[in-house]
Amino acid sequence: EDNYFDHTLLQTEMKSYFTYKGLNSIVGFGITKEELFRRDFSNNPEQDLKFIYGQLDATAFNKVNIILGSRYDNYTNYTPVVSNKLALGFPLTNKIQINGSVGTGFKTPDFRQQYFDFTNSTIGYIVLGRDVAVDRLGDMQNVQEIVPFSELRSPLRSETSLNINIGLRYNPSDNFSFDFNFFNNKVNDLIEWKLVATGKNNINIYSYFNVNQVETKGLEFNTTYKKKNTWEIKFGYQLLYAYDTEIVRNIKNETSYFARDAETLTSVNLNKDDYFGLFNRSRHMGTAKLNYHLNDKTDLNAMLTYRSKYALSDSNGNDILDAYDKFIDGYSLCDIGITYQISALKSCQIGVKNMFGFTNPEYISNIAGRLYYMNFKINFK
Repeated sequence: EDNYFDHTLLQTEMKSYFTYKGLNSIVGFGITKEELFRRDFSNNPEQDLKFIYGQLDATAFNKVNIILGSRYDNYTNYTPVVSNKLALGFPLTNKIQINGSVGTGFKTPDFRQQYFDFTNSTIGYIVLGRDVAVDRLGDMQNVQEIVPFSELRSPLRSETSLNINIGLRYNPSDNFSFDFNFFNNKVNDLIEWKLVATGKNNINIYSYFNVNQVETKGLEFNTTYKKKNTWEIKFGYQLLYAYDTEIVRNIKNETSYFARDAETLTSVNLNKDDYFGLFNRSRHMGTAKLNYHLNDKTDLNAMLTYRSKYALSDSNGNDILDAYDKFIDGYSLCDIGITYQISALKSCQIGVKNMFGFTNPEYISNIAGRLYYMNFKINFK
């Protein structure tokens, strides 16, 4: 008998804007009700949220832009929490501005992380939500335990975070801009998925876990150049370091982590430089976009994206991602399209996604290969 589910989401929100003596304010509140019905559930999971928020936007000393915001969230089954944020913007010159922000964040586990039950028989993997994992694993035969199933019995905890950003914007001319942003985020109980077991025919089975303490830090760079109304080029880059701080602390305290060198087959005692970080995180990401206005009716757009190597699971049995694990190679994707404006209300677009036909079906099942498309759009007045 086929399984199915119904996911119902109802959200109501009221928001008000007002200005008083140069002070711009936003106040809002709302209620969200979420319900999931599945054939194989004896009880229908529900999640209710009541929230209220406010934001003040002002300019001090005729130069410093100040934004102060706060939000109160009250979820069923979770302790109510208040999240706050302070952001500042200060122009050094008419071409250079410094921005900074500090804030706290909060995120509850979503229904996917709690109740997901998905099997990809083509690629060969299963993803189970935390609340259904133990029962589903118990129903399977020939399951090889990788993570003790007892660790799956406790519910997922909510994420909390402290986020710090410092940025600089430089506009050397009206058609040229640079943006730099340095970030440091400390997250408690980050929700991550990882390999928990292997099933029949060596199929991988994944579920969700909390990582007690995580730090992500790095920089982002974006630049835009415009040539009148003819063309526009954008470049973006991110450098990311994402670590489990407990592992970093253990290595500093000389706790031994070992890995096997795939070439020499010898056991290696890992140092801090061998620890790569969190799974499914690339050190480098980049994008390049081109928009070219050929004439009044025709536009050309192209985008190139790059992702450096990363790993989905531990391959040498030490439960951390290190330099001796098996990584998925970095890759690039290129998309190109042409839009033709037939009339004021009609347009068509043709293009190619993943123009060079990159695929990696073993590890990246969501990239299907080269895709040709055509869109026809009509706007009604």
